[in-house]
Amino acid sequence: MKKIILTLILALTASTAMLKAQAAISPEFEADIRKALTLTKGKETMSATMSATFEGMSAQLGMTAEETQAMSRFIVDKIYPKVEVKMIELWASHFTHEEVKGIVAFYETPVGRKMGEKAPVLAAEGAKIGAGLSSDIQAAVMQFMQQKK
Repeated sequence: MKKIILTLILALTASTAMLKAQAAISPEFEADIRKALTLTKGKETMSATMSATFEGMSAQLGMTAEETQAMSRFIVDKIYPKVEVKMIELWASHFTHEEVKGIVAFYETPVGRKMGEKAPVLAAEGAKIGAGLSSDIQAAVMQFMQQKK
């Protein structure tokens, strides 16, 4: 089980390390990206996804569901500031300042607010769906490896 947790942490680390750092993000652009991340519930979504993932492994970790949720919140509180910096760089590499302003404007509408509120729920439920498909994914990997030979 430690391997799974380590793999999750390494995957997050590797994916953020590959991002190109933006040479110059204006303070206004950065502030608007932070606002977009807040409106899209970035931290809450990360926490919900991590909680759902760990919840499915609670017995293997020797922890209750409440303990895995507490662990998820602890981890997110510790690493989210670093994640947020990388997410700002990521957003700046994919969106212009004007596009981010448009995203913010959308998330300030009633439908956008609902989408932001539902993001953590959808992420957590999606993680559970993914976990439920793990044996199918493993079978597909094995089939692919067999074909490769």
